[in-house]
Amino acid sequence: MTTTPVLTIAIPAYNRPKELEFGLSKLIPQILGRYENDVEVIIADDSSPSDSLQAVREIANQYRFIHFDRHPKNIGLERNLIACTKKARGEFLWIFGDDDFLEASDSLEYIMTFLREERYDFYVLNRTRRSFDLSKLISPNWMGLDPDKCFTFSGLRDFCLSYGFISVIGFVSVNIFRRQAFCEIDANKYFGTMYPQLGAMVEAFHRRPTLLIGRPLICHRTQTQEEKKAALGVKQTEADFMSDVQRRNAIYFSHPYVAMILKLVECGAFQPDDILRIRENTVINGLLIDFFIETITLNHIMGLCVPRSTWEITSRFFATIPLDDSRRKRIEPILREHLQ
Repeated sequence: MTTTPVLTIAIPAYNRPKELEFGLSKLIPQILGRYENDVEVIIADDSSPSDSLQAVREIANQYRFIHFDRHPKNIGLERNLIACTKKARGEFLWIFGDDDFLEASDSLEYIMTFLREERYDFYVLNRTRRSFDLSKLISPNWMGLDPDKCFTFSGLRDFCLSYGFISVIGFVSVNIFRRQAFCEIDANKYFGTMYPQLGAMVEAFHRRPTLLIGRPLICHRTQTQEEKKAALGVKQTEADFMSDVQRRNAIYFSHPYVAMILKLVECGAFQPDDILRIRENTVINGLLIDFFIETITLNHIMGLCVPRSTWEITSRFFATIPLDDSRRKRIEPILREHLQ
C-alpha cells in the first residue's frame, strides 16, 4: 500500500543546472533516512535548451522520492508554476524555486514538526538573501523577525493587511500550504500576471489559519536585472518581465494585476477597502492602490495595445474600490479616454 506523503516539494525548473544541483545537495541529506516516505520532490523541467538539466535528471533517478518530468515543449514560467503541482500527492505542497535552497541543516526537520501538528493550513517562511553567486550575505533575516517566535493569522487576508500582497508571499519559495485546497482553485484565471499561484493561494486560504515562522529557513538568491535577463531572456514573456522594470510594470503589474485583485474582491478574499490599506515594500514601496494607479497610467503613456474589454475590467475595479477624490482625479480621465 502506497502511503500519502506529508509534503510535496514541487520545483518548476528551467536551465539552472548548477543552482538546482546545489539546492538538491542541501535538500537530499535532510530527507535521507528520515523522511523518505514523508517527502516527495517533483522537478518539472520546462524544456530547458540542450537538455541542460540532464545531470539533475540523473540525480533524481538515484532516489525513489524524487520524480523528474520534462515538458516536451516550453510552456513558460507561470504555467510551469502550476503544472509542477499536478502530480503532487502530499498533504502539504511547497512550490520551490529552482535556484533557492534550505538555509539550515535542520530546516526540513523544523518545518516537518509544524506540518505534523496540522494546526495550520498555510505556513509562511522567513528567509535569508544572498547574492546569486553566494559570495555576499545581503540579509541574514529578511523580515527582521525574532527567530524564536511564530506569528498567527486568521488567514491570508489578515496576513496581507500586515505584510503586503506581493512583498512576502509573492516570493514563491516561502509558502507551504494544504495541497487539496490549492488545487481546488482554477489558477488559469490568474495567468498573465506571472504570479498565478499568488492569486490561487489567496483565494484558497484567505480565511484559513496561517502561521508565519520567524526563523529564516530558506535562502533567496538575489539576481541583478542583468543576471535575470541572461538566465531567462531567451523566453519572450520572461524577457519582458525581467529585463525592463518600466515595461514589466506597464504590462504585468497593470491590467493583469488589477484583474487578479478584482477577482479576489469579487470572491470575498479581500474587501474593497482592504485594497486601500495594503502596503508593500519590495516591488512596490508604498500603498498597493497607488502602485496600480501608477502602472495603469504608465500603460496608457506607453501606448500599449490593450483591448477595450480589458479597460472595462480595470474601470470596474476602480469603481469597486472606495477611492478618495485625489486618486479618482488621477485615474478617471485615463479610463474615460479608453472607454469613449
